[in-house]
Amino acid sequence: VLGVAARPGSFVAMTVLQTILLPAAGIVTVLATGPPPAVSLAILLIAACPGGGISNLYVLFARANTSLSVLMTLTSIALASLTLPGALAAIRWLGFETIAEGVSPAALALKLIGFIVVPVAIGMALRAYAAGLASRWEERLRTASALMILAILAAILWLERAAVLAMLPQMALSAAVFLGLALLLGMVVGRIFYSSSGDRFAVMTEFAVRNLAIGVFVAVGLVGDVTFAGLAAIYLLLEAVILILLALARRGRSVPVH
Repeated sequence: VLGVAARPGSFVAMTVLQTILLPAAGIVTVLATGPPPAVSLAILLIAACPGGGISNLYVLFARANTSLSVLMTLTSIALASLTLPGALAAIRWLGFETIAEGVSPAALALKLIGFIVVPVAIGMALRAYAAGLASRWEERLRTASALMILAILAAILWLERAAVLAMLPQMALSAAVFLGLALLLGMVVGRIFYSSSGDRFAVMTEFAVRNLAIGVFVAVGLVGDVTFAGLAAIYLLLEAVILILLALARRGRSVPVH
């Protein structure tokens, strides 16, 4: 956090690059893999989603810069009501069909404000005025939220198992290509802005980890596109395997960074 305070311009530039480069990586993935339209929609939505909180756990396990990771995640989520509709609208303007076809950017932004900004504001208020209560319930609520998302994904996958299995090879290929591009972009951007390996690992992880809960909310809750759930599950699995292996590799040759 001190490093960010000393170089706020670098953090802002990195945030802008993340917002631009990841949707671009989604487009490249679609062009390179040529998946069915439903899978294309899901990949482009993942690319437009903000960062996910599980990235902080990967960074912590790797003994990298957890403070930078948390700050990047919070910034990404806080801006999501603007960046996600904006990214989808831009992708659509470039000629790619996206989930934004079913929901206008303005309507999506309003929905996201209710889904993201209001709960975050409540959480910040509790931390400020009822810190004891917040600390007692934080871990339980986080666990409950994660279990709820997993339960929703599992239920959708079971109900739509035939469609998901039919597209499984395309989903796996598209998810792997996008994850690889996201990791590569994170490595490059991290090297541009930071000299510490702990900072670079945090940036790389933040680029790769997407907030699939928000993606499920948009895809399933607003548009009824259940294909996203299948791709989200595959991406989550690939992401976990790759980042845990990378974290283990770094953990073995580093000292903790806070």
